[in-house]
Amino acid sequence: MAENKTLKIQRVLFINPFLYHSKNINIGIDPVVVRHAGQAIKTGVTFPIGLAYMAAMLLESGYEVKLLDPLAECLPLDEIYDASCWSDAIVMPYSPGHKEGIKRYFSDFRQKVRIVSGGIAPYIHDYLLSNDIADIIIKGEPEETIVELVRQYPNVSDVKGIIFRSNSNKPVINPRRPLIMDLDRLPFPVRHLTNPIHYWDISFFGQPTAWILLSRGCSFDCIFCAQFEINQRAVRRRNPKNIVDEMEQVVKKQKVKNFVFFDETFNLSDKFVIDVCDEIIKRNLKVHWWCSARPDLVRFDVVKRMKESGCIEMRFGVESANDEILRYLNKDTTVEKMKMSYPILQEINPRLIYASVTMFGPNGPDSHRGGFDFQGQARSGLMFSTGEPDMPPLAVVFAVIDQVTAIWASHAVLSALIMRDRSGMGQQVQVSILGSALGLQYFNVLIGALTNDAPRHSRTDTDPMRNMYQCKGGKWICFTLPSLQPGLWKEFCQAIERPDLESDARFISFEKRLENCGELVSILDDIFAAKPREEWDDILERHGFFCAPVNESSELKDDLQVTENKYVVDFNHPVFGKVQFPGYPVHFSEASAGPRSAAPELGEHTEEVLREIGGYSAEEIERLRGKEII
Repeated sequence: MAENKTLKIQRVLFINPFLYHSKNINIGIDPVVVRHAGQAIKTGVTFPIGLAYMAAMLLESGYEVKLLDPLAECLPLDEIYDASCWSDAIVMPYSPGHKEGIKRYFSDFRQKVRIVSGGIAPYIHDYLLSNDIADIIIKGEPEETIVELVRQYPNVSDVKGIIFRSNSNKPVINPRRPLIMDLDRLPFPVRHLTNPIHYWDISFFGQPTAWILLSRGCSFDCIFCAQFEINQRAVRRRNPKNIVDEMEQVVKKQKVKNFVFFDETFNLSDKFVIDVCDEIIKRNLKVHWWCSARPDLVRFDVVKRMKESGCIEMRFGVESANDEILRYLNKDTTVEKMKMSYPILQEINPRLIYASVTMFGPNGPDSHRGGFDFQGQARSGLMFSTGEPDMPPLAVVFAVIDQVTAIWASHAVLSALIMRDRSGMGQQVQVSILGSALGLQYFNVLIGALTNDAPRHSRTDTDPMRNMYQCKGGKWICFTLPSLQPGLWKEFCQAIERPDLESDARFISFEKRLENCGELVSILDDIFAAKPREEWDDILERHGFFCAPVNESSELKDDLQVTENKYVVDFNHPVFGKVQFPGYPVHFSEASAGPRSAAPELGEHTEEVLREIGGYSAEEIERLRGKEII
């Protein structure tokens, strides 16, 4: 262990990761969430149940603990500092999204025993230990490990389930700790150390919500599951009475009636599900809850019992509508078994429009393979249509083909809707990233097929009159001069104040200009470098030549042609203030389109939707609110 640390741990601070900087006054908005959602967390704030379980174990063993959740509670920095100074040890889950914040925070408290738990921490122990970010890493289920670790510190060489630095600064990986088979002997996670009002889920319209674990483990072995390494497919379930005891305690002490059943897959066992539901019904516990489940295991009679006990929602992980991909993921199911295939749903609703998007299309040897925008650009040839001939493949950033795929999908759905209006029948439409990328490059694909050549622009080996040139100040301009139109070459030479070029034998005809392209481009490079882009744009436009500035993305908001057409618009965002957003690229004579408002806060439009779309009266809406439906 490092020097100058405590030789005994009595006080332990459990703290959730957060954006940490010494200049921050208050902690509370996660920039990762803000960047994607447009404002504060949109789908909910999750209770740190793992920390709460560890805290409960230490409290039961006679230790002092504190639990802080800076993001949820918007804690002032001095409160975080005070609690950190109070502690002998600090326990924090490792989150890659808060990598730098964790590093900075722990660097300020090197005299404390710094313990990292969960996530990918055990797999990056070299990084965490060698960079002095953490002293000890917990691997596997943490509840029994944290108690033994605190009790035996600093003599931790025999503590199972941890990774630490030896005296020679080398990582020591202790043996794995056996799984906790009897979950009922664990104390309930502590909830009184945080304010329940901070934790909510979108399914309960922002109302306080409690997270509860009914079981651990899953009998399936999907390759993407983060819990597989910890649980090793061992499914362990709590006694239904023990579960509902905890729910009753939450209802009575926390005044919370909404629950998230935080199991990986709640409906693995019909008997277990029914026993839990029966216990809730037996005690007349008026609660609402949702769970994660597998659609291929759903049984109607079980779902009916779930609804009677307060279940409002089941969330299914349907990773793909392609059986080959499901097999690759080890999902051990099929689209048909998940009751999500078009033939099954079409039987229920013949007017259904069922859109599916795949990577490489529904047919062919690679129809099962997945991918992203990047692979679409690659396989469609787009990367070899960008840049110049001798360059390596170049990608267009960001997610251009993803956006084009969405446009093709919406086009297909609208077409199917028109067909349904005429025939009365729905249909399945299948769009792919590869097909969308090819459709975007219609002429490139056609030329490649006819000439067996990849069309790529070359500044020095193409028409000099259809090219781009760098101007004084570093900005670029492009123009197109219809080369076969008589008289334009003469007018162009006059416009650039080089009448001598008009009669130059090397450039006297279109064919000669192509033949001596490199020489002419070199001459024009020098000419255009003598004046700024704005001046050249004015000159070329006055002579009637087609030209345009070569903009960088950051320049678009200052381009009057862009803003006057509302292709980029000013927008007053409730969080970010005045910003520029992409507008809608189409003008309608009898309608308008474009961003109208920021993503709404939870419940912001509930009454408006019920009143204007649902036709509910004010009295009916008030009754829904009284029954806690909204």
